[in-house]
Amino acid sequence: MADLEFLGLKLRKLVPWGKASINSSKNSTVCQHGPDECRRNSVEACAINVLHDVNKYFAFIYCIEFLAIEGRQKEWQTCFSSLGLPSKPILDCYKSGNGTKIEQKYANETMHLNPPLKFLPWLVLNNQPIGNDYKNFAAYVCKAYKGNKVPLACQYVHLKQKTE
Repeated sequence: MADLEFLGLKLRKLVPWGKASINSSKNSTVCQHGPDECRRNSVEACAINVLHDVNKYFAFIYCIEFLAIEGRQKEWQTCFSSLGLPSKPILDCYKSGNGTKIEQKYANETMHLNPPLKFLPWLVLNNQPIGNDYKNFAAYVCKAYKGNKVPLACQYVHLKQKTE
């Protein structure tokens, strides 16, 4: 998967793994919030793998997660039609078990974070976690930005920080 560009910075990727773990004796994944979360993670891994376009898979993942927050996680397939995305390639990936295989890469990556994941969401910028200050993510991105032309979003963030 290609890195994501935001304000001229490379953002690695979305990792649908969270605080899941692998039960090696049963060769299965155990998710913090149960089997529904594991299914969503597999579908999201398939979406990233199949769609390749960050705008499309991010919108899809956002839709799925928003439904879960609302307690409507069983309605996740409505995200295909509401976003105009093809369901067949993602569902084929999911039903074949490929999503679970893709997740193994995410599991390995998550287990090897340095420093290790402590809570969610775990946001890392330039190889440094931003801790529980994720609500100020834009300010961290703007601080790390090294380009010559300051993006409008960063002009607002700096102005906002000075007036608070």
